[in-house]
Amino acid sequence: MNSKFLSRGRYVAVALFIALAFSSTAAFAVSVTFMASGTSGHTIYDSGGIGGTALLAGSYIQLIMSPDGTINPPGDVSGSTSGNDTILDSTVIGDGSEGVPGTFAKYIESVPNGSYVYVRAWDGGSPGAAGHYGDSNIKRVGISPPYPPEDFDVSNFATIILTDPPLIGSVTPDGEDHDDAVINVSIAAGYRVSTNTGYLSDHSYYLWYKKSDEDWGSAVEKWSNSLATTVSFALEGLDQGTTYNVRVKAANFFGESVAYGETSFSTLAFPVPVVGSASDLRIQLFTGDGSVTLTWNATDTESCEVYSTTEASGPYVYEATVYGPTFSYNDSSPGQEKYYRVKASNGYYALETVGKYTFNLIKTTTGINSVSFPLDTTVSGNTPNIHNALDVATNCPNFEFIGGWDESAQTEFGYLSSGTGDPDFPIIQGEGYQISVSTTSNWSIVGQK
Repeated sequence: MNSKFLSRGRYVAVALFIALAFSSTAAFAVSVTFMASGTSGHTIYDSGGIGGTALLAGSYIQLIMSPDGTINPPGDVSGSTSGNDTILDSTVIGDGSEGVPGTFAKYIESVPNGSYVYVRAWDGGSPGAAGHYGDSNIKRVGISPPYPPEDFDVSNFATIILTDPPLIGSVTPDGEDHDDAVINVSIAAGYRVSTNTGYLSDHSYYLWYKKSDEDWGSAVEKWSNSLATTVSFALEGLDQGTTYNVRVKAANFFGESVAYGETSFSTLAFPVPVVGSASDLRIQLFTGDGSVTLTWNATDTESCEVYSTTEASGPYVYEATVYGPTFSYNDSSPGQEKYYRVKASNGYYALETVGKYTFNLIKTTTGINSVSFPLDTTVSGNTPNIHNALDVATNCPNFEFIGGWDESAQTEFGYLSSGTGDPDFPIIQGEGYQISVSTTSNWSIVGQK
């Protein structure tokens, strides 16, 4: 079963609707030969970058498997993996390729079919002795039978990512108003941040802010789990005409920044016109390319500010200032939640919060997934609307059926892709349903939070 949101208890097997012919993928094994052959396009380079000096013989190489095609960063300074990645084998530059600088070859048996594989290289004899690392391209193996041995040619890459805790590059205030401001934070070049860290409560950036006449014990704390090397924090509800101090730290999978990045700013004093307003915020999803467009109404304002969060409870971070009541972005990352607010630059937030949520619908044996809708998908102006079972069937990739349980009538209800059942039963926010798909699918919905 796959569900992130709690429902009100409608998870009952819909026996009438699961009498279908389901199949599962057999777990055969695949043999893979990993090769950085030394020919053009297949060399591993040192921290100078691609086209510079080839990685020295004896440098440490890891052959890694990812079940979902996501390259997760190292788990720590010892070179362990994070997330759901696992190490298949370790080798060194030169192995099996006659000692040619920057090359290697390695044969691995029994890699699960359908898995993704990639190479991680370190510019030292062990991760602990390395100053940098880098990751290769990624490949899926054994997609269809009869699963013959596969060659994985590792494309050019370089060990350019530092294996040290990050350094704060800059902390700068922007857009100071009478009651809010934006703090832009960047880390120094070469460092990478990650949500897969045990530091800072599993988040990559921490920010504290306070009035200049207060001590840091009274500071307000904000965090961001962005994978970007530059993030923006929206500070709201500030006092007018007041000076604030800001401290920032960052963390990656190798540790927490030793030094704070610091700045200060002052809000504007009254009189400041607070007349603008934003309202009727709506969201439209373009399923073909993953892009999203926001629209709203704005009055008495020349510009509006867009804020977003990847967590249902925030915190919201500044996205952009736009001149005109529309904003578009492209995000094709499967499984990402994102929620939006819009504020008139010289006024107030729209009452509405809109969002995008993606269900990861699994097909293993039955393919039945227990879900509930975290958004109201029926509000006019959002697209696509999901009002009833037929809308689910139309919008959900590889749909087989949707069903649920009527507590008052003590009966099952459902709708199949064949047309059997009730296509008009309503989809209600927060209610529990069972959805079956014919193959593992990502399905994105939009609506009001």
